[in-house]
Amino acid sequence: MWFKLAGRVPPVDDEWDDAPAATDAWSAASVLGLHWPCRLDEVKAAFRTKAKQTHPDLGGRAEDFRRVSDAYQELLSVLSGPLR
Repeated sequence: MWFKLAGRVPPVDDEWDDAPAATDAWSAASVLGLHWPCRLDEVKAAFRTKAKQTHPDLGGRAEDFRRVSDAYQELLSVLSGPLR
């Protein structure tokens, strides 16, 4: 839970709608070997590197590649969202 990591009391209403997305972005960035916050060009470069290492056709595991792909999609949605 993001509020446990932040040491905060969970919100009663929707005052912190962006908090779960930020936590997801932080987790996704760590999967790609990045630190949050990061730039879009860093995300793309890290994804290319990790994809080459984990792609099943290149000797990697499908589960690892799926995790890297999901992290990349999460970061793309956060960095390309309406707030950017």
